Amino acid sequence: MDILSDQCFESSDFTGLALRKYLSSHDLLQEFVDLVVRKTNSEVGFLHFYDDVKGELDLKVWSGTALTHGPVAHNTRYQAAPSEIWTNSISNRAPEIENQSEKTCMVRQTKMTDFKVTNYISFPILADNKIVAVLGVGNRPTPYDATDIEKLDVYVKVGWPIVTKLLKTKDDDEHSLSLEFQNQSHEEVLVAMTQAIGKALELRDEYTSHHQSNVALITAGIARQLGLSAERCFGSLIHDIGKIAIPAQILNKTGPLLSAELDMVRLHAEFGREIFSHLHLPWPIADMIGQHHERMDGSGYPNGLKGRDICLEARIIAVADTYDAMSGDRPYRHAPGKNKALSTLIDGRVTRYDPYVVDAFVEVLKNGTDIQGLYA
Repeated sequence: MDILSDQCFESSDFTGLALRKYLSSHDLLQEFVDLVVRKTNSEVGFLHFYDDVKGELDLKVWSGTALTHGPVAHNTRYQAAPSEIWTNSISNRAPEIENQSEKTCMVRQTKMTDFKVTNYISFPILADNKIVAVLGVGNRPTPYDATDIEKLDVYVKVGWPIVTKLLKTKDDDEHSLSLEFQNQSHEEVLVAMTQAIGKALELRDEYTSHHQSNVALITAGIARQLGLSAERCFGSLIHDIGKIAIPAQILNKTGPLLSAELDMVRLHAEFGREIFSHLHLPWPIADMIGQHHERMDGSGYPNGLKGRDICLEARIIAVADTYDAMSGDRPYRHAPGKNKALSTLIDGRVTRYDPYVVDAFVEVLKNGTDIQGLYA
């Protein structure tokens, strides 16, 4: 029998696993065991890692078919004992076959009796002349023989190096991602998470998603003009997040809003504030969201706050929000236009809007081709 041509794993059986990015290390090992089980026409399989110095086994995975027998143990470390089906292959450093066995597959330390094993093979996996793992299959209707050991030997020689390489690649990738995350500042992480949250609105209100992006860009420019860090106003990225609680038929209505509908839309500021009220951050993100429709003269909503009772970040967002809202079309009205938006801000720079913020915005608008390009 030509075992190499007829029985061994094709390399694609393993390299194909690398394309399945969702596979964890545990999943990858189980795929390996499952392949061995299928190739040997067995019912169950297992894989232990082995510490050759401590004489300690680490039960990594059972085959998927073994899970049908009920609860089984995973990732359990214990000393090898003569009574277990995989021990002789370790002590003898050679494959072990037992047919018509009356043994029970059990991990003593867990006090879990998993299932009866009649026929089985236990196969040690060596690297650098040390046993690093034990692979086993069992419960085939017909007895195992020397031919099955030859097959397992080929499967291990072909498959195990590929699996271990994939495991190392996964470990290296995870380590690299972990370092990348650790090297990010808290501000960068918060901004990235905030952007992700803001995208939730895009699923139901495309206008608001674009609006928030525009407002964030303008807000960052104003903040820098005022000598503040752009990150300080990152709440602008999600200043309208409360609209996620507003019915989509209102947000996307093409005609004029009824009074009751307008009242409902105005609740978004308070809804957004509530979403973030439990967070303790260096910046008042809940206030940014809850106050961006407040006005300096107290004519805004939801609480009619005045002057410096409105946080600076919200005053900045208010200017950016007004300019973008008036410069672009909304579902229920055409845009008054950017010239009208600018004159509204200048006219209200003492009464409704913080004059320092409006003046900073005017300077940003003069020099900011990126902002001008939003409304070209």
